[in-house]
Amino acid sequence: MKRRVRQDKLHNQMNVVPYIDVMLVLLVIFMVTAPMFTPGVINLPSVGKSSQVTKQPLEINIDATGNYSLTQNNKTTSIATLDELASQAAQLSTADTPVVISAD
Repeated sequence: MKRRVRQDKLHNQMNVVPYIDVMLVLLVIFMVTAPMFTPGVINLPSVGKSSQVTKQPLEINIDATGNYSLTQNNKTTSIATLDELASQAAQLSTADTPVVISAD
């Protein structure tokens, strides 16, 4: 009678069962600890009312063709160049004069 010799072959496969066990333990830990943390409070800025403007603003208007005009107290003045606009605006305004720039 012949005896068969059994040869164990090498298995070139990775055993993933321990990794699955570790992942399940981590999942349980995160599920238990997640409700314990309170979300952070974010303080957003609130919008308030601005103070009323006591002076009439100086309006600088630039249209689509590049023409400049200056409006103050409902008086509109056409200006040819940017240098003229700067000097005229400096003459008509003071340190606390609001300036509104409208450009097309």
